[in-house]
Amino acid sequence: MMKKIIVVMLMVFVSILAACSLTVTNLEKVESVPKFVQDSIQPNVQLQLKEENKNSYYITLQSDGDADFN
Repeated sequence: MMKKIIVVMLMVFVSILAACSLTVTNLEKVESVPKFVQDSIQPNVQLQLKEENKNSYYITLQSDGDADFN
């Protein structure tokens, strides 16, 4: 009985630690592109990732057609 309680407590503890370490990602469509992104776009590369700071990035996709953001 004691062994089961310890195992359950350990599982709960590990679950709490795992939940605390999860990171949330968020995608947002921007209406105006920052100048540093415009200046750093390479015209011959279709998909690019630009880092603004440690937690903010811009993904640029060059396409001949319309791109749908979902």
